[in-house]
Amino acid sequence: MNTLRNAGISIILILLIIGGSWLVFQMYDDNSTETNITNEIKENETIEPYERTFVYIVRNENDEIAKTIAQNTYEIVKSGEIELTVQDCIDMEEYTQTKCLRSAATYLNDSSICENALIENGREYCYYNYAVEKADVDACKQINKNSDYEIYAMCMRDTAILVGDPSACIGSKLYNMNEQIANCKKIAESGILVGKEKCRNEITVWLLAESTYFGDATIWFTDEHNGEKVVTWWDYGTTFDCLGTESVISDQDLTDGKIIDVAYFLVDGNETELIEFMELDGAEYLVLQNELIVSSDGLGAKYGALNYLACVRNDETDASNEPGITQCERKNLWEQIYITTQECNISTNNTGNIAYRIYEEDDETEGWKYSAYYPDICLHPDSRSILYCKRYIRTDPVYCIGNVTTKKGYITGTYELNKTDEYGNLEVHKSQIGACKELNGAYHFGNVNSCTLFYTTNEIWLNNDNEYISGYEDRTGDFYDSIIYRGIFLDELDGFEKIYDNAYVKIYQITKRLYI
Repeated sequence: MNTLRNAGISIILILLIIGGSWLVFQMYDDNSTETNITNEIKENETIEPYERTFVYIVRNENDEIAKTIAQNTYEIVKSGEIELTVQDCIDMEEYTQTKCLRSAATYLNDSSICENALIENGREYCYYNYAVEKADVDACKQINKNSDYEIYAMCMRDTAILVGDPSACIGSKLYNMNEQIANCKKIAESGILVGKEKCRNEITVWLLAESTYFGDATIWFTDEHNGEKVVTWWDYGTTFDCLGTESVISDQDLTDGKIIDVAYFLVDGNETELIEFMELDGAEYLVLQNELIVSSDGLGAKYGALNYLACVRNDETDASNEPGITQCERKNLWEQIYITTQECNISTNNTGNIAYRIYEEDDETEGWKYSAYYPDICLHPDSRSILYCKRYIRTDPVYCIGNVTTKKGYITGTYELNKTDEYGNLEVHKSQIGACKELNGAYHFGNVNSCTLFYTTNEIWLNNDNEYISGYEDRTGDFYDSIIYRGIFLDELDGFEKIYDNAYVKIYQITKRLYI
Protein backbone atom coordinates (compact mmCIF):
# COMPACT_ATOMS: atom_id res chain seq x y z
CA MET A 1 0.00 0.00 0.00
CA ASN A 2 2.76 2.46 0.93
CA THR A 3 4.53 1.74 -2.33
CA LEU A 4 1.41 2.68 -4.27
CA ARG A 5 0.85 5.82 -2.24
CA ASN A 6 4.45 6.87 -2.88
CA ALA A 7 3.79 6.43 -6.58
CA GLY A 8 1.26 9.25 -6.33
CA ILE A 9 3.02 11.43 -8.89
CA SER A 10 2.51 8.95 -11.73
CA ILE A 11 -1.02 8.26 -10.58
CA ILE A 12 -1.99 11.92 -10.50
CA LEU A 13 -0.69 12.43 -14.03
CA ILE A 14 -3.18 9.80 -15.21
CA LEU A 15 -5.90 11.32 -13.05
CA LEU A 16 -5.48 14.67 -14.74
CA ILE A 17 -5.60 13.09 -18.21
CA ILE A 18 -8.81 11.10 -17.70
CA GLY A 19 -10.71 13.10 -15.13
CA GLY A 20 -11.84 15.85 -17.49
CA SER A 21 -10.73 18.44 -14.93
CA TRP A 22 -8.32 21.41 -15.14
CA LEU A 23 -4.85 21.59 -13.57
CA VAL A 24 -4.20 24.96 -11.96
CA PHE A 25 -0.76 26.27 -12.75
CA GLN A 26 -0.07 28.46 -9.75
CA MET A 27 2.64 31.01 -10.11
CA TYR A 28 5.09 32.39 -7.57
CA ASP A 29 3.00 33.15 -4.48
CA ASP A 30 5.53 33.45 -1.66
CA ASN A 31 4.60 36.74 -0.01
CA SER A 32 8.00 36.97 1.66
CA THR A 33 9.68 37.44 -1.73
CA GLU A 34 7.24 39.99 -3.16
CA THR A 35 9.76 42.86 -2.97
CA ASN A 36 12.49 40.82 -4.65
CA ILE A 37 10.14 39.84 -7.46
CA THR A 38 9.19 43.50 -8.05
CA ASN A 39 12.84 44.51 -8.24
CA GLU A 40 13.52 41.60 -10.56
CA ILE A 41 10.77 42.73 -12.91
CA LYS A 42 12.16 46.28 -12.97
CA GLU A 43 15.61 44.93 -13.82
CA ASN A 44 14.05 42.87 -16.60
CA GLU A 45 12.70 46.04 -18.21
CA THR A 46 16.22 46.99 -19.32
CA ILE A 47 16.82 43.60 -20.92
CA GLU A 48 15.81 42.53 -24.44
CA PRO A 49 12.14 41.44 -24.28
CA TYR A 50 12.81 37.79 -25.11
CA GLU A 51 15.75 37.55 -22.69
CA ARG A 52 13.71 38.54 -19.65
CA THR A 53 13.77 35.87 -16.96
CA PHE A 54 11.06 34.49 -14.73
CA VAL A 55 10.71 31.77 -12.12
CA TYR A 56 8.71 28.69 -12.99
CA ILE A 57 7.74 26.28 -10.20
CA VAL A 58 7.96 22.59 -11.08
CA ARG A 59 5.35 20.60 -9.16
CA ASN A 60 6.52 17.08 -10.02
CA GLU A 61 8.72 15.04 -12.35
CA ASN A 62 5.93 14.72 -14.92
CA ASP A 63 5.75 18.46 -15.54
CA GLU A 64 5.84 19.04 -19.32
CA ILE A 65 8.05 22.12 -19.10
CA ALA A 66 10.54 20.37 -16.82
CA LYS A 67 10.67 17.46 -19.26
CA THR A 68 11.32 19.81 -22.17
CA ILE A 69 14.15 21.53 -20.28
CA ALA A 70 15.62 18.12 -19.44
CA GLN A 71 15.61 17.13 -23.11
CA ASN A 72 17.51 20.29 -24.03
CA THR A 73 19.94 20.50 -21.11
CA TYR A 74 19.98 16.96 -19.71
CA GLU A 75 19.24 18.49 -16.30
CA ILE A 76 16.34 16.69 -14.63
CA VAL A 77 14.22 18.82 -12.30
CA LYS A 78 11.66 16.84 -10.30
CA SER A 79 10.38 19.74 -8.22
CA GLY A 80 11.28 23.26 -7.14
CA GLU A 81 12.09 26.50 -8.95
CA ILE A 82 13.75 26.90 -12.32
CA GLU A 83 14.70 30.15 -14.02
CA LEU A 84 13.63 30.50 -17.65
CA THR A 85 13.63 33.21 -20.28
CA VAL A 86 10.76 34.17 -22.52
CA GLN A 87 12.82 32.82 -25.42
CA ASP A 88 12.99 29.44 -23.68
CA CYS A 89 9.20 29.37 -23.86
CA ILE A 90 9.09 30.45 -27.50
CA ASP A 91 11.45 27.60 -28.39
CA MET A 92 9.07 25.04 -26.94
CA GLU A 93 6.35 23.32 -28.93
CA GLU A 94 2.56 23.24 -28.93
CA TYR A 95 0.78 23.06 -25.55
CA THR A 96 4.02 23.22 -23.56
CA GLN A 97 4.85 26.50 -25.29
CA THR A 98 1.49 28.01 -24.35
CA LYS A 99 1.77 26.87 -20.75
CA CYS A 100 5.26 28.32 -20.46
CA LEU A 101 4.28 31.64 -22.08
CA ARG A 102 1.30 32.13 -19.80
CA SER A 103 3.55 31.50 -16.80
CA ALA A 104 6.01 34.08 -18.11
CA ALA A 105 3.27 36.61 -18.84
CA THR A 106 1.81 36.29 -15.37
CA TYR A 107 5.16 36.45 -13.57
CA LEU A 108 6.41 39.44 -15.59
CA ASN A 109 3.06 41.27 -15.57
CA ASP A 110 3.15 41.50 -19.35
CA SER A 111 0.20 40.01 -21.22
CA SER A 112 1.75 40.87 -24.62
CA ILE A 113 4.02 37.83 -24.16
CA CYS A 114 0.94 35.79 -25.12
CA GLU A 115 1.32 37.03 -28.71
CA ASN A 116 4.10 34.46 -29.18
CA ALA A 117 1.84 31.42 -28.72
CA LEU A 118 1.65 29.53 -32.02
CA ILE A 119 -0.79 26.64 -31.57
CA GLU A 120 -4.48 27.05 -32.32
CA ASN A 121 -6.18 29.03 -29.53
CA GLY A 122 -2.87 29.15 -27.66
CA ARG A 123 -2.75 32.95 -27.77
CA GLU A 124 -6.35 33.23 -26.59
CA TYR A 125 -5.99 30.81 -23.70
CA CYS A 126 -2.77 32.52 -22.66
CA TYR A 127 -4.63 35.83 -22.43
CA TYR A 128 -7.48 34.10 -20.61
CA ASN A 129 -5.15 32.61 -18.01
CA TYR A 130 -3.40 35.95 -17.54
CA ALA A 131 -6.73 37.73 -17.11
CA VAL A 132 -7.84 35.27 -14.43
CA GLU A 133 -4.53 35.29 -12.54
CA LYS A 134 -4.43 39.08 -12.54
CA ALA A 135 -8.19 39.76 -12.35
CA ASP A 136 -7.68 41.93 -15.44
CA VAL A 137 -10.77 42.43 -17.59
CA ASP A 138 -8.76 44.45 -20.13
CA ALA A 139 -6.59 41.42 -20.91
CA CYS A 140 -9.72 39.63 -22.16
CA LYS A 141 -10.18 42.38 -24.74
CA GLN A 142 -6.97 41.26 -26.46
CA ILE A 143 -8.72 38.03 -27.47
CA ASN A 144 -10.01 38.05 -31.06
CA LYS A 145 -13.80 38.27 -30.74
CA ASN A 146 -14.38 37.34 -34.36
CA SER A 147 -12.50 34.04 -34.43
CA ASP A 148 -12.57 33.12 -30.74
CA TYR A 149 -15.73 34.66 -29.35
CA GLU A 150 -16.47 31.82 -26.93
CA ILE A 151 -13.07 32.16 -25.23
CA TYR A 152 -13.50 35.94 -25.14
CA ALA A 153 -16.97 35.70 -23.58
CA MET A 154 -15.80 33.14 -21.01
CA CYS A 155 -12.85 35.36 -20.12
CA MET A 156 -15.13 38.36 -19.61
CA ARG A 157 -17.53 36.40 -17.39
CA ASP A 158 -14.79 34.82 -15.32
CA THR A 159 -12.93 38.08 -14.70
CA ALA A 160 -16.22 39.92 -14.10
CA ILE A 161 -16.86 37.83 -10.99
CA LEU A 162 -13.27 38.36 -9.81
CA VAL A 163 -13.55 42.16 -9.92
CA GLY A 164 -17.25 42.36 -9.04
CA ASP A 165 -18.30 44.08 -12.27
CA PRO A 166 -21.66 42.74 -13.53
CA SER A 167 -21.49 45.01 -16.59
CA ALA A 168 -18.63 42.85 -17.93
CA CYS A 169 -20.82 39.73 -18.03
CA ILE A 170 -21.23 38.47 -21.60
CA GLY A 171 -23.18 35.43 -22.71
CA SER A 172 -21.94 32.60 -24.91
CA LYS A 173 -23.45 32.11 -28.35
CA LEU A 174 -23.44 28.33 -27.97
CA TYR A 175 -25.39 27.99 -24.74
CA ASN A 176 -28.25 29.60 -22.84
CA MET A 177 -27.03 33.19 -23.00
CA ASN A 178 -29.63 34.64 -20.63
CA GLU A 179 -28.91 32.00 -17.99
CA GLN A 180 -25.16 32.54 -18.23
CA ILE A 181 -25.43 36.31 -17.97
CA ALA A 182 -27.85 36.08 -15.03
CA ASN A 183 -25.53 33.70 -13.18
CA CYS A 184 -22.48 35.85 -13.89
CA LYS A 185 -24.22 39.03 -12.71
CA LYS A 186 -25.49 37.37 -9.56
CA ILE A 187 -22.01 36.21 -8.51
CA ALA A 188 -20.33 39.46 -9.62
CA GLU A 189 -22.85 41.54 -7.64
CA SER A 190 -22.33 39.38 -4.57
CA GLY A 191 -18.65 40.32 -4.60
CA ILE A 192 -17.84 36.90 -3.20
CA LEU A 193 -14.48 36.70 -5.07
CA VAL A 194 -13.44 40.35 -4.99
CA GLY A 195 -10.03 40.81 -3.44
CA LYS A 196 -9.46 37.09 -2.93
CA GLU A 197 -6.23 36.34 -4.75
CA LYS A 198 -6.44 32.70 -3.69
CA CYS A 199 -9.52 32.41 -5.89
CA ARG A 200 -7.72 33.57 -9.01
CA ASN A 201 -7.42 30.22 -10.70
CA GLU A 202 -9.15 28.64 -13.66
CA ILE A 203 -10.93 25.99 -11.61
CA THR A 204 -12.65 28.33 -9.18
CA VAL A 205 -13.76 31.00 -11.62
CA TRP A 206 -14.91 28.48 -14.21
CA LEU A 207 -16.99 26.51 -11.73
CA LEU A 208 -18.60 29.63 -10.26
CA ALA A 209 -19.15 31.53 -13.50
CA GLU A 210 -19.88 28.69 -15.91
CA SER A 211 -21.43 25.95 -13.73
CA THR A 212 -24.57 27.73 -12.55
CA TYR A 213 -25.75 25.02 -10.18
CA PHE A 214 -22.38 24.55 -8.53
CA GLY A 215 -22.14 28.31 -8.07
CA ASP A 216 -25.54 28.33 -6.33
CA ALA A 217 -24.58 25.42 -4.08
CA THR A 218 -21.22 26.92 -3.13
CA ILE A 219 -22.68 30.31 -2.28
CA TRP A 220 -25.46 28.67 -0.24
CA PHE A 221 -22.97 26.59 1.72
CA THR A 222 -20.67 29.58 2.28
CA ASP A 223 -23.61 31.57 3.67
CA GLU A 224 -24.99 28.77 5.84
CA HIS A 225 -21.87 26.91 6.97
CA ASN A 226 -18.95 29.27 6.48
CA GLY A 227 -15.69 27.83 7.80
CA GLU A 228 -17.00 24.26 8.03
CA LYS A 229 -14.97 21.43 6.52
CA VAL A 230 -16.22 19.37 3.57
CA VAL A 231 -15.32 16.25 1.63
CA THR A 232 -15.69 16.63 -2.12
CA TRP A 233 -13.59 15.94 -5.23
CA TRP A 234 -10.38 17.97 -5.50
CA ASP A 235 -11.33 20.52 -8.16
CA TYR A 236 -14.55 21.43 -6.37
CA GLY A 237 -12.57 21.45 -3.13
CA THR A 238 -10.35 24.16 -4.57
CA THR A 239 -13.39 26.43 -4.85
CA PHE A 240 -14.52 25.74 -1.29
CA ASP A 241 -11.00 26.42 -0.05
CA CYS A 242 -10.76 29.81 -1.69
CA LEU A 243 -14.07 30.90 -0.19
CA GLY A 244 -12.99 30.09 3.34
CA THR A 245 -14.59 26.67 3.69
CA GLU A 246 -11.87 24.06 4.05
CA SER A 247 -11.95 20.99 1.82
CA VAL A 248 -10.21 17.75 2.77
CA ILE A 249 -8.69 17.65 -0.73
CA SER A 250 -8.07 20.41 -3.29
CA ASP A 251 -5.55 21.27 -6.00
CA GLN A 252 -2.90 21.50 -3.27
CA ASP A 253 -3.35 17.83 -2.38
CA LEU A 254 -2.87 16.08 -5.72
CA THR A 255 0.07 14.04 -4.46
CA ASP A 256 -1.50 13.45 -1.06
CA GLY A 257 -2.76 9.96 -0.22
CA LYS A 258 -6.10 11.49 0.80
CA ILE A 259 -7.12 11.93 -2.82
CA ILE A 260 -6.90 8.15 -3.22
CA ASP A 261 -8.86 7.68 -0.01
CA VAL A 262 -11.71 9.93 -1.17
CA ALA A 263 -11.86 8.16 -4.54
CA TYR A 264 -12.06 4.82 -2.75
CA PHE A 265 -14.86 5.90 -0.39
CA LEU A 266 -16.99 7.26 -3.23
CA VAL A 267 -16.53 4.26 -5.53
CA ASP A 268 -15.88 1.18 -3.42
CA GLY A 269 -16.24 2.13 0.24
CA ASN A 270 -19.23 2.22 2.57
CA GLU A 271 -20.78 4.91 4.74
CA THR A 272 -19.19 3.68 7.98
CA GLU A 273 -15.71 3.90 6.46
CA LEU A 274 -16.44 7.33 5.03
CA ILE A 275 -17.82 8.70 8.31
CA GLU A 276 -14.74 7.42 10.16
CA PHE A 277 -12.46 9.13 7.64
CA MET A 278 -14.44 12.38 7.80
CA GLU A 279 -14.55 12.51 11.60
CA LEU A 280 -10.83 11.88 11.91
CA ASP A 281 -10.27 14.77 9.49
CA GLY A 282 -12.77 17.08 11.16
CA ALA A 283 -15.21 17.16 8.23
CA GLU A 284 -18.97 16.99 8.66
CA TYR A 285 -20.30 17.55 5.14
CA LEU A 286 -20.14 15.54 1.91
CA VAL A 287 -20.65 17.38 -1.40
CA LEU A 288 -21.55 15.33 -4.49
CA GLN A 289 -21.89 16.72 -8.01
CA ASN A 290 -23.62 15.09 -10.97
CA GLU A 291 -20.50 15.84 -13.03
CA LEU A 292 -18.65 13.17 -11.07
CA ILE A 293 -20.61 10.53 -12.98
CA VAL A 294 -23.04 12.14 -15.46
CA SER A 295 -21.83 13.41 -18.85
CA SER A 296 -23.70 14.77 -21.85
CA ASP A 297 -24.00 11.34 -23.48
CA GLY A 298 -24.58 9.09 -20.46
CA LEU A 299 -22.58 7.92 -17.47
CA GLY A 300 -18.84 8.46 -17.31
CA ALA A 301 -17.51 11.99 -16.77
CA LYS A 302 -14.92 11.99 -13.94
CA TYR A 303 -15.86 8.54 -12.70
CA GLY A 304 -13.03 6.89 -14.62
CA ALA A 305 -10.45 8.79 -12.56
CA LEU A 306 -12.14 7.96 -9.25
CA ASN A 307 -12.56 4.31 -10.23
CA TYR A 308 -8.91 3.98 -11.20
CA LEU A 309 -7.68 5.52 -7.94
CA ALA A 310 -10.08 3.40 -5.87
CA CYS A 311 -8.53 0.28 -7.41
CA VAL A 312 -5.04 1.67 -6.73
CA ARG A 313 -5.96 1.91 -3.06
CA ASN A 314 -7.16 -1.71 -3.19
CA ASP A 315 -3.82 -2.79 -4.68
CA GLU A 316 -5.66 -4.01 -7.78
CA THR A 317 -3.95 -1.72 -10.29
CA ASP A 318 -1.02 0.69 -10.44
CA ALA A 319 0.62 3.26 -12.67
CA SER A 320 1.91 0.56 -15.01
CA ASN A 321 -1.65 -0.12 -16.19
CA GLU A 322 -3.73 2.06 -18.43
CA PRO A 323 -6.90 3.34 -16.72
CA GLY A 324 -10.02 1.25 -17.22
CA ILE A 325 -8.51 -2.10 -18.17
CA THR A 326 -8.43 -4.05 -14.89
CA GLN A 327 -11.08 -6.39 -13.54
CA CYS A 328 -11.34 -4.18 -10.46
CA GLU A 329 -12.36 -1.17 -12.54
CA ARG A 330 -14.76 -3.20 -14.70
CA LYS A 331 -16.64 -4.58 -11.68
CA ASN A 332 -17.25 -1.02 -10.49
CA LEU A 333 -19.05 -0.03 -13.71
CA TRP A 334 -22.76 0.31 -14.33
CA GLU A 335 -24.78 -2.19 -16.34
CA GLN A 336 -24.87 -1.25 -20.02
CA ILE A 337 -27.05 -3.18 -22.44
CA TYR A 338 -27.48 -3.17 -26.22
CA ILE A 339 -31.07 -3.45 -27.42
CA THR A 340 -31.39 -5.02 -30.85
CA THR A 341 -34.24 -5.56 -33.29
CA GLN A 342 -34.11 -9.33 -32.69
CA GLU A 343 -37.39 -10.59 -31.27
CA CYS A 344 -37.93 -12.65 -28.12
CA ASN A 345 -41.03 -14.13 -26.49
CA ILE A 346 -42.00 -12.76 -23.07
CA SER A 347 -45.27 -14.66 -22.81
CA THR A 348 -47.83 -16.19 -25.14
CA ASN A 349 -49.18 -12.82 -26.24
CA ASN A 350 -46.22 -10.58 -25.53
CA THR A 351 -42.97 -10.20 -27.46
CA GLY A 352 -39.97 -7.96 -27.06
CA ASN A 353 -36.43 -7.34 -28.29
CA ILE A 354 -33.24 -9.09 -27.20
CA ALA A 355 -30.68 -7.03 -25.25
CA TYR A 356 -27.01 -8.03 -24.93
CA ARG A 357 -24.05 -7.34 -22.68
CA ILE A 358 -20.53 -6.85 -24.03
CA TYR A 359 -17.38 -8.66 -22.86
CA GLU A 360 -13.75 -8.25 -23.90
CA GLU A 361 -11.04 -10.88 -23.81
CA ASP A 362 -8.72 -10.44 -20.83
CA ASP A 363 -5.09 -10.86 -21.90
CA GLU A 364 -3.88 -11.61 -18.38
CA THR A 365 -6.40 -14.29 -17.39
CA GLU A 366 -7.27 -15.42 -20.94
CA GLY A 367 -10.88 -15.14 -19.78
CA TRP A 368 -13.48 -12.44 -20.41
CA LYS A 369 -14.15 -9.16 -18.64
CA TYR A 370 -17.30 -7.06 -18.75
CA SER A 371 -17.30 -3.75 -20.64
CA ALA A 372 -19.74 -0.85 -20.37
CA TYR A 373 -18.52 0.52 -23.70
CA TYR A 374 -18.92 -0.82 -27.21
CA PRO A 375 -15.52 -0.46 -28.91
CA ASP A 376 -15.36 2.30 -31.52
CA ILE A 377 -13.20 0.07 -33.71
CA CYS A 378 -16.25 -2.18 -34.20
CA LEU A 379 -18.45 0.62 -35.55
CA HIS A 380 -18.34 0.53 -39.37
CA PRO A 381 -15.21 -1.66 -39.14
CA ASP A 382 -12.81 -2.26 -42.02
CA SER A 383 -11.56 -5.76 -42.85
CA ARG A 384 -8.75 -5.65 -40.28
CA SER A 385 -11.03 -4.33 -37.53
CA ILE A 386 -13.53 -7.11 -38.21
CA LEU A 387 -10.89 -9.68 -37.25
CA TYR A 388 -10.43 -7.90 -33.90
CA CYS A 389 -14.18 -7.65 -33.27
CA LYS A 390 -14.64 -11.37 -34.00
CA ARG A 391 -11.71 -12.47 -31.87
CA TYR A 392 -11.78 -10.20 -28.84
CA ILE A 393 -15.40 -9.08 -28.35
CA ARG A 394 -18.14 -11.36 -27.05
CA THR A 395 -21.86 -10.59 -26.91
CA ASP A 396 -24.17 -12.36 -24.45
CA PRO A 397 -27.99 -12.16 -24.69
CA VAL A 398 -29.32 -11.39 -21.20
CA TYR A 399 -32.69 -9.61 -21.37
CA CYS A 400 -35.88 -9.36 -23.37
CA ILE A 401 -37.06 -5.75 -23.54
CA GLY A 402 -40.82 -5.14 -23.48
CA ASN A 403 -43.75 -3.58 -21.65
CA VAL A 404 -43.82 -4.06 -17.87
CA THR A 405 -46.69 -3.20 -15.53
CA THR A 406 -45.68 -0.95 -12.60
CA LYS A 407 -47.40 1.27 -10.06
CA LYS A 408 -46.95 4.11 -12.53
CA GLY A 409 -48.49 2.15 -15.40
CA TYR A 410 -46.74 0.51 -18.34
CA ILE A 411 -43.06 1.22 -18.89
CA THR A 412 -40.45 -0.30 -21.17
CA GLY A 413 -38.61 -2.71 -18.92
CA THR A 414 -36.42 -5.81 -18.80
CA TYR A 415 -37.23 -9.51 -18.52
CA GLU A 416 -34.57 -12.12 -17.79
CA LEU A 417 -34.11 -14.45 -20.75
CA ASN A 418 -33.12 -17.42 -18.60
CA LYS A 419 -35.77 -17.09 -15.85
CA THR A 420 -39.39 -18.13 -16.19
CA ASP A 421 -42.32 -18.36 -13.80
CA GLU A 422 -44.51 -21.42 -13.25
CA TYR A 423 -46.47 -20.60 -16.41
CA GLY A 424 -43.40 -20.41 -18.64
CA ASN A 425 -43.42 -16.59 -18.90
CA LEU A 426 -40.20 -14.61 -18.55
CA GLU A 427 -39.69 -13.07 -15.12
CA VAL A 428 -39.40 -9.31 -14.75
CA HIS A 429 -35.96 -7.95 -13.95
CA LYS A 430 -36.81 -4.86 -11.91
CA SER A 431 -34.61 -2.24 -13.55
CA GLN A 432 -35.35 1.03 -15.31
CA ILE A 433 -33.85 1.80 -18.70
CA GLY A 434 -32.26 5.21 -19.32
CA ALA A 435 -29.48 7.25 -20.94
CA CYS A 436 -30.00 5.53 -24.30
CA LYS A 437 -28.10 6.46 -27.44
CA GLU A 438 -28.16 4.95 -30.89
CA LEU A 439 -25.07 3.23 -32.29
CA ASN A 440 -25.05 2.81 -36.05
CA GLY A 441 -23.04 0.25 -37.94
CA ALA A 442 -22.09 -1.95 -34.98
CA TYR A 443 -20.36 -5.07 -36.28
CA HIS A 444 -22.22 -7.41 -33.92
CA PHE A 445 -25.69 -5.83 -34.15
CA GLY A 446 -26.03 -3.40 -37.03
CA ASN A 447 -27.95 -0.42 -35.65
CA VAL A 448 -28.51 -0.81 -31.91
CA ASN A 449 -29.56 1.22 -28.86
CA SER A 450 -27.01 1.37 -26.06
CA CYS A 451 -28.76 1.95 -22.70
CA THR A 452 -27.93 2.05 -18.99
CA LEU A 453 -29.90 0.17 -16.35
CA PHE A 454 -30.86 1.99 -13.15
CA TYR A 455 -32.07 0.40 -9.92
CA THR A 456 -34.02 2.38 -7.30
CA THR A 457 -35.58 1.78 -3.92
CA ASN A 458 -38.97 3.08 -5.09
CA GLU A 459 -41.69 0.47 -4.49
CA ILE A 460 -43.24 0.42 -7.95
CA TRP A 461 -42.89 -3.24 -8.98
CA LEU A 462 -45.76 -5.70 -8.55
CA ASN A 463 -44.77 -9.07 -7.05
CA ASN A 464 -46.63 -12.39 -7.15
CA ASP A 465 -48.62 -11.42 -4.03
CA ASN A 466 -49.89 -8.25 -5.75
CA GLU A 467 -47.74 -6.09 -3.47
CA TYR A 468 -45.57 -3.24 -4.69
CA ILE A 469 -41.90 -3.73 -3.90
CA SER A 470 -38.53 -2.14 -4.64
CA GLY A 471 -36.38 -3.33 -7.53
CA TYR A 472 -33.09 -2.52 -5.82
CA GLU A 473 -32.41 -6.15 -4.91
CA ASP A 474 -32.18 -6.99 -8.64
CA ARG A 475 -29.15 -4.71 -9.11
CA THR A 476 -26.20 -6.19 -10.99
CA GLY A 477 -22.68 -5.06 -10.13
CA ASP A 478 -20.93 -3.20 -7.31
CA PHE A 479 -21.57 0.20 -8.89
CA TYR A 480 -25.12 0.32 -7.55
CA ASP A 481 -23.89 -0.08 -3.95
CA SER A 482 -21.42 2.79 -4.23
CA ILE A 483 -21.75 6.03 -2.30
CA ILE A 484 -21.53 7.99 -5.53
CA TYR A 485 -24.51 6.12 -7.05
CA ARG A 486 -26.71 6.05 -4.00
CA GLY A 487 -25.90 9.62 -3.02
CA ILE A 488 -26.57 11.06 -6.48
CA PHE A 489 -29.33 8.81 -7.85
CA LEU A 490 -31.11 7.44 -4.79
CA ASP A 491 -30.75 10.46 -2.48
CA GLU A 492 -29.99 8.26 0.49
CA LEU A 493 -26.86 7.46 2.45
CA ASP A 494 -26.82 5.59 5.75
CA GLY A 495 -25.67 7.87 8.58
CA PHE A 496 -26.20 11.04 6.54
CA GLU A 497 -28.99 13.57 6.02
CA LYS A 498 -29.35 15.43 2.73
CA ILE A 499 -29.43 19.16 3.54
CA TYR A 500 -29.16 20.67 0.04
CA ASP A 501 -30.24 19.57 -3.43
CA ASN A 502 -30.57 21.62 -6.60
CA ALA A 503 -30.69 18.50 -8.82
CA TYR A 504 -27.04 18.95 -9.85
CA VAL A 505 -25.30 19.31 -6.49
CA LYS A 506 -26.26 17.44 -3.31
CA ILE A 507 -24.86 18.14 0.13
CA TYR A 508 -25.06 15.62 2.97
CA GLN A 509 -24.38 16.08 6.68
CA ILE A 510 -23.28 13.33 9.06
CA THR A 511 -26.04 12.28 11.47
CA LYS A 512 -24.62 9.02 12.77
CA ARG A 513 -21.36 9.75 14.54
CA LEU A 514 -18.81 7.09 15.44
CA TYR A 515 -16.48 8.94 17.80
CA ILE A 516 -18.02 12.27 18.74
